[in-house]
Amino acid sequence: MNFFTLYTLPPLLSSILFLILGVSVYWNNRKSIINKTFLLVCFVTFWWQFSWFILFNTQNEYLANYLVRIGYIGIIFIPIFFFHFFLSFFREISKLDKVLLYFSYSMGFIFEVALLTTNYFINGFYKYFFGFYPKAGFLHPFYLLLLTVLTIRGLCLLFSYMKKKKEAHPTEYYQVKYILLALVFYIFASSDFVINYGLEFYPLGFLFILLFLGITAYAIVKHYLFGIKLILTELLVAIFSTLLLIQIFLSNYAWEYLWNIIILVVFIFFGHLFIKSILKEIMIKQKIGEASWKVLEQGEKVSENFKKVMSNREGLLKEWFLSDVNKELEINALKNKNKELEEKLKEK
Repeated sequence: MNFFTLYTLPPLLSSILFLILGVSVYWNNRKSIINKTFLLVCFVTFWWQFSWFILFNTQNEYLANYLVRIGYIGIIFIPIFFFHFFLSFFREISKLDKVLLYFSYSMGFIFEVALLTTNYFINGFYKYFFGFYPKAGFLHPFYLLLLTVLTIRGLCLLFSYMKKKKEAHPTEYYQVKYILLALVFYIFASSDFVINYGLEFYPLGFLFILLFLGITAYAIVKHYLFGIKLILTELLVAIFSTLLLIQIFLSNYAWEYLWNIIILVVFIFFGHLFIKSILKEIMIKQKIGEASWKVLEQGEKVSENFKKVMSNREGLLKEWFLSDVNKELEINALKNKNKELEEKLKEK
C-alpha cells in the first residue's frame, strides 16, 4: 500500500476530524439525545471516509472487493442517522415521522444484509485513476430513493421549526439555521454516488463534508449548539496534531523523524495547556452565570412578594374606600332624615 498520496490524504483528514468532533460533542453531554445522534452521524462519516482512505491505497483486487462493502456498512446509515438527528431537535414528533424513522431503520438493515450476503446492493467495483470504487447493484437506486425522501422531509421539518423559533427563541433559530446550511453542503457530498454508476472523477464529497464540519463548528461556538464552547479549539489542536503526525511518516531521515516527533510532543503539550485554560475560563463564567441566575431568581421572588403585597394593598384600599363611601352615604341619609323631622315639627 502507498499511504499518504494526493488521493488518500483528504479522506484520512476528514475521517479523523469527524471522529474527534463526534466524540467531543458526545463527551460534553452524554445524556442528550441530540448529542448521541450527532455522534452516530459523525461515526458513520468517519467510517465512510476512513474506509475510502484504505480502499484508495490498495492495489489488490481481492482485498478491494471486501473494502468496498466494508465502506458501505457505514454509508447506508448516514441519511438514517441524519434524519434521527433532525428529529431529536423537536420535542414533539408526529406519528408520520416516527413511522418514517422506523421504516428507514428497517430498510437500512435490509440493505446491510443484501450488502454483506449478495451482489444486489454492491456488484463488484470500478478501477479508476485514483483507485478502486464500488459498483452499484440493482438495489442501490432504492437506497438513493430512501435518501431523497429523508432529505426532503428533514428539510421541511427544519424550515417549519425555524419559522416557529424565529421570534420566540432566536438562539434556537440560529442553531437550526446553521444546521440547515451545513446540511446543504452534506447533500452536495452525495454527488459521489454518481461514481458508483461508472462516471469517472475523483470523489469530492470530502470537500463538502469539511464545509459541513466548519459550519457546525461555527454554530457550536457562536450559538452554543450542543452546549459546547471548547470544540473549535479542540478541533484546531487536532487538525495541527494530525498534520504534524503525517509529517512524521513523510520524513526521510532519522533526524527528521526525531525533530518532527519533538515538535508534535511540544505542540500537544501546549495545546493541552491552552484547552485547559479555556476550560477553566468557561467554568469561571459558568459559576458567575449560576450566581447571576440565583440573584435573578431571588429578585423574582422578591418581586412576586412585592406584587402580592401591592395586590393586598389595593384590596385594602378598595375596602377602605368603599367603607368610607358607605359611611358618608349613611351620614347624609341621617342628615336628610333629621331635616325631614325638623320640618315636620315646625309644621305642627
